[in-house]
Amino acid sequence: MAMAERRYWNMEMEPILGSERMREIQLDRLQKRAVQLFEHAGYFRRRMRERGVEPQDIKSLEDWARALPPFTKADYRSLMDECGNDVYRLLEEILPVPLNDLVCMAATSGTTGDPQPYPLTSEDADLWGEFILRARWRCGVRPGDRLIHAFALSMFLAVALVASQWKTFMAALDATPRPLPRLQRLLKEPGFFDARVNRQIRPPV
Repeated sequence: MAMAERRYWNMEMEPILGSERMREIQLDRLQKRAVQLFEHAGYFRRRMRERGVEPQDIKSLEDWARALPPFTKADYRSLMDECGNDVYRLLEEILPVPLNDLVCMAATSGTTGDPQPYPLTSEDADLWGEFILRARWRCGVRPGDRLIHAFALSMFLAVALVASQWKTFMAALDATPRPLPRLQRLLKEPGFFDARVNRQIRPPV
C-alpha cells in the first residue's frame, strides 16, 4: 500500500486503539512511569506512600487510578506555595526525570491565573509531534500538501512541535493568528494552494 493511501499515520498503534492489546501497552507504560515518579518525584512518592502503595503494587489500570489521583490545579498552586514560588523546586518535586533532561520550557498564558509551566524532554516533543501528525493524517493531509499551522502560543514552542510536520509533509507553514490580513493575502496568492491540496478532505471511514 502506498504511504498516502494508508488509513492511519501510525499503522502499528492506531488500529489497536481501544483494544485489550492497547490496555496492556498502557498498563506497561504506566507501571514504568510509576517507577520513575517514585524514584525522581518526591511529591508523588509521598502521595503514593500516603496510600500505602509502591510501584510494584500497580497491577492494573484501576490500581493506577487509586495510587495516584489526578494532580489538580489546586494541588499545583498549593505545592507552588510550599516551594516558595520557585518553579524549579516545584519541577524537581513532580517530574519523573531529572531537570537536566528538559529541552524546552513553555507555559500557559495565565489568563485565568498564574502561568503554569509545561516542560518537555526530547521524548515529549517527539511524542507531541506524533500526536499532531496523527491528527493531520486523519484530516486528510498528505506528504506534499501545504498547510498553515496557526499556533497561538510561543513561536519557540510552535517550531519545536511542527518540526515533524515540516519533515513529513515538506510544505507546512507556521503563523500566529494575529496578522490575519497578511495571512488572507497569502492565501489569495495564485498557485499558493495547488489543485491537489484543494481537494475535498474527508475523514477516514
